[in-house]
Amino acid sequence: MDKVEFLETQLSLQKNAMSVLGAQKAGHPFTLLDVRNAPAQAKGDQISGSQVLPFKDFDANLNTLTKNQTYVVYDWNAGSPLADMAQLVLLKAGFDAFKLTGGIEAWKSMNLPTEAAK
Repeated sequence: MDKVEFLETQLSLQKNAMSVLGAQKAGHPFTLLDVRNAPAQAKGDQISGSQVLPFKDFDANLNTLTKNQTYVVYDWNAGSPLADMAQLVLLKAGFDAFKLTGGIEAWKSMNLPTEAAK
């Protein structure tokens, strides 16, 4: 695989905040999964309406997810590997999954809706 193919593949596996919001407005919402391994008080907030499934509990709770959903996983920021690892688990298990570009920090930097972490 050359560099261009690699980047095209990488980008095809990601969704940015605007594409997530656009899908929601069009009636085709993604299920957002917060995979950060931290208690609610350490996280502070999460993306509004997202489901919490910490990566440390991911394998044990994979059966709580449904394959007729499209998932967008997120963690702290672009440098954190948890969303990549969660996306890989989901894809290997036959789920439709993307990673949120930039994590919750990118989401918050655009003043998009958040709620208290659960």
